[in-house]
Amino acid sequence: MDSLSPLKERVLAKAKSVGASASASAHAAAEASSLARAAAVAKLQEIQHMADSASTSVDSSLARAAAAQFAGEEKKFDPDYVDPALLNAQTTKEITTKLAEMIAEHEATEAQWRESTADLEAKLAQQLKEHEDTLQIKDGELVQYAGKISDLEKQIEAGAEEQTRKAEEVLKEKEGEMAKSKEVIDALEAEIAALKEQLSDKTQQGAAHTETIAKLQTDISALETRVKAEEDKLTAAHEDFAKEKADLEAQVRDCAAERRKLHNTIQELRGNVRVFARVRPFLSGDGAADGEQPSVVPKADGVSLKLRLKGDEKKEYDFSFDEVFKPDISQEAVFAEVSEFVQSALDGYNVCLFSYGQTGSGKTHTMQGAGLGDERGIIPRAIERVGAYKAELEAQGWEYEMRVSFLEIYNETIRDLLRDEEIGEKKHEIKVNPDGSRLVTDLTIRPLEPTDAEAVQDVMETAAKYRTTSATNMNDVSSRSHSVFTLHLTAVHKKSNQRLKGMLNLCDLAGSERLKRSGVSGDQAKEAMSINKSLSALATVFVSIGSKAGHVPYRNSKLTWLLQPSLSGDGKTLMLCNLSPTELSSQESLSSLRFAAQVNQVELGQAKRSISDVGSKNGEGGGKTPPRRQGSSSSLASPPPSSRLTQSTSSSTKK
Repeated sequence: MDSLSPLKERVLAKAKSVGASASASAHAAAEASSLARAAAVAKLQEIQHMADSASTSVDSSLARAAAAQFAGEEKKFDPDYVDPALLNAQTTKEITTKLAEMIAEHEATEAQWRESTADLEAKLAQQLKEHEDTLQIKDGELVQYAGKISDLEKQIEAGAEEQTRKAEEVLKEKEGEMAKSKEVIDALEAEIAALKEQLSDKTQQGAAHTETIAKLQTDISALETRVKAEEDKLTAAHEDFAKEKADLEAQVRDCAAERRKLHNTIQELRGNVRVFARVRPFLSGDGAADGEQPSVVPKADGVSLKLRLKGDEKKEYDFSFDEVFKPDISQEAVFAEVSEFVQSALDGYNVCLFSYGQTGSGKTHTMQGAGLGDERGIIPRAIERVGAYKAELEAQGWEYEMRVSFLEIYNETIRDLLRDEEIGEKKHEIKVNPDGSRLVTDLTIRPLEPTDAEAVQDVMETAAKYRTTSATNMNDVSSRSHSVFTLHLTAVHKKSNQRLKGMLNLCDLAGSERLKRSGVSGDQAKEAMSINKSLSALATVFVSIGSKAGHVPYRNSKLTWLLQPSLSGDGKTLMLCNLSPTELSSQESLSSLRFAAQVNQVELGQAKRSISDVGSKNGEGGGKTPPRRQGSSSSLASPPPSSRLTQSTSSSTKK
């Protein structure tokens, strides 16, 4: 309520100010009227004074005229003489006229004054009325403000009472809580007293058991000493066992390495096509049920696997190859097993490695991989390894020139995957050089420094951009063509006057597929039929070679015609069979494994090395050759053991 007093005072002061303003206006109007009256009275007095002065002047003139009449009668006949009577009459007339004018002027002034006074009184009355109206409005507002002030005072009083009531309730509640807390404190104090009493009892009991505890500690120390001695004996036994185990494992690895070396030597002497099998892991797009077991299971020996067929047949098939990779194997470990073939290209051999399998089995992932990290495939890793091995040979005086090409065979048509986008695609044909090698006309061949990671990545990205792919029911990104990456190697040793040529073909074959399962139609169905036809032609070539037929139908497809130098016994060939673990793919996996087993029995003959004298076209020249590589069956020497590519320990111990 005290906070409203200034508001009430301001309202009253405003009302007083309005009343004072009205009084001041009325006083000013009255004062103006008095001044006007005083001015009119002064003007009237001035006119009266002028009239009195004129009358006095006339009387004086008349008296002087009468005196002159009696005093100088003799002046009548003077020419300059003026008759006083005439003079008085004229003066009186002028005065009367002047007086009449002054009276008229006075009456006009008085009329103006009365008019001004009437206007002023009217204005004053109007202002008084306006001020009275204003006072009435302000009185009404004052009444309203007074009502509002009264309401606010009531609200404040009510709020204060409510707050007071709530404060009293909170106070009572806190007092209750304090009372409860006091009860708890009292209870805790009583409990503390009881615990102190118990502690005193326990302390007395603890003192009684001190001797017993000391004795037990002595016994424990003795037992710990005995346990430590036994642990030392056990540790020594473990170390002896670990050493013995390590020796046995080393012997096993040495035996496995020796067996593998002998196996490789036999395979090279026989010229067999090397076959590796790789089982990919389950993928999210496979639609496999939770807990589903893979249909293809690699065995522990690392060279064999088992295929389980479910459904009506429920059969199991065993297959053995040169190497079998489990689903969890890394890209690096896979490359470690094929790196020796890559190295052979620098030694002057014609090397071909092709990835085979049904669509969606992981062929492109194996060959090309993804990105620049651990998921890189065989092609980018092969280029990097060639760069490392090239540096070692250059230190021995060899000068290498390397070029690459990348093509695809789509519907029996060759397409350049490194073409210039502005130039567009050209028509390409396969020509046979005099030395039996193949030449593809108008094909882009780029110089490449294998240690330039950016240049290698550019080659891979450009090829991937032009590679023909599409989605099917079996694979969202199904390759619809065979791709062939070729690394052309030429080396010259000037001191020994020797030149060697090597070629590395890395093929990512399109996947075989059944139209019923892949669900393709139209152009995709034509692609599938062309793919299956070319793969069938490849199988026919291997069958003909394996049966030592007089005629091998290399010309039945562009793929076999292009790869004839690698398949006809002049080079080294490795097939990597890729397999899907899903039950739905078990029939396709069985077909792939049967074909791979058939290829593994094909003998191409001992590989030939392309080395000659500088300036000669054919034949093997004399002079110094690169030192012989360990495990090579060639009669010609190759790089020393120190430059061999290191095989991973995990891979070697599997055989």
